[in-house]
Amino acid sequence: MSFRPDKQYLFFERTRHPVDVTSRELPATVRSAIAELDLTYYFPCMLRERTIAYLGLSRTDKGDFLSSDDVELLVTLSGYVSIAIENARLYRSLQRKVDEYERLKEFSENIVESINVGILAADLDDRVESWNTQIERLTGIPRQEAAGRRLSELFPSELCDKFEQLRGETGVQNVYKFILRPGKHAFNGNGNGAGQPVTHILNLAIAPLVSKDLQKIGRLIIFDDITDRDQLERQLVQADKLSSIGLLAAGVAHEVNTPLAVISTYAQMLAKQISGDDQKSKLLDKIAKQTFRASEIVNALLSFSRTASTEFVEVDLNRVVQDTLTLIEHQLQPPLSR
Repeated sequence: MSFRPDKQYLFFERTRHPVDVTSRELPATVRSAIAELDLTYYFPCMLRERTIAYLGLSRTDKGDFLSSDDVELLVTLSGYVSIAIENARLYRSLQRKVDEYERLKEFSENIVESINVGILAADLDDRVESWNTQIERLTGIPRQEAAGRRLSELFPSELCDKFEQLRGETGVQNVYKFILRPGKHAFNGNGNGAGQPVTHILNLAIAPLVSKDLQKIGRLIIFDDITDRDQLERQLVQADKLSSIGLLAAGVAHEVNTPLAVISTYAQMLAKQISGDDQKSKLLDKIAKQTFRASEIVNALLSFSRTASTEFVEVDLNRVVQDTLTLIEHQLQPPLSR
């Protein structure tokens, strides 16, 4: 192995000769590579005083060594090669960062899409930057139409007034049970754009959107659709009212049974005392029948209000129908016959 005095390149006159190849200054793997490549010249590609590659060449096609002009040209060329290699490395590094950014962006979007609430992000001018699928279903406005538009163009004025009132507030602010009525775009709630417009009851959370250096860059608004929950709460309240009515009916029934029993008893006693008077007997008989009917209604109310564990047994449907008719019999009669 021979070195140029100016050390601009490496020169191997006989790469396969033991004197050249077995130099102690080079590792065994390097010596093996030099012998296998069988190249005479190695021009270092330098960048910021660091060798990042070698440009290897052999002799001319006639077996001659390179001239000084050829060497000077190759030294200059090796500098351009080093720049090209460094640019390729930077490009690959940039491409990896772009791929990583796209992967993280897609991952973040998947998280936002998987959340079962509507989420939008708006800048300081209230222009929409992000708009997920769930809020598309709530408002009926596709994200491509919502992106870049102001909140005042997308939501009713009542809601925009609340947004404006909370603009200067810090921390997370909440708006409870806001009724969002359908506008000109409306979904039926399943995302296919068909059917009748749907009114939604929403809980909203409004939080500041900040950058890495904690500078406020916009707002994050979360829409939680509680329509089904609100309906369930109303049903529970109604069920509680019916339960209270049942308890009240039970108490009234117990109180009413006593005077009904007294009326029925005295009517029967009077009927026996005036057995010969047909007109009065008919009146007392009607009193007894109506008293008995009232007692049956009271007992039916008691059965209705009585709580019991669920039990699956055979029932007589005719009896159920008869008991029901007994409760509403008076309502089914014509007004003159009552």
